[in-house]
Amino acid sequence: MRSTIKSIMREWSSEGQEERDTCYQPIIQEVTDYFQSLGKEAYNPQTQERISVLHPGCGLGRLAFEFAA
Repeated sequence: MRSTIKSIMREWSSEGQEERDTCYQPIIQEVTDYFQSLGKEAYNPQTQERISVLHPGCGLGRLAFEFAA
């Protein structure tokens, strides 16, 4: 129970923002840089192609939420 509550606090509360930034921003930046180096946009309206990223073990889904945002 304690572990679950800690995860919820870290991932979804304002108190966990610093830890999320420390963990997630380098990942988001690396993925963004990678796809930009390929010349790909998140969505191409001409081909209707979207970038997909596999995120195994996504826990409470905060990183996926940040990517979507």
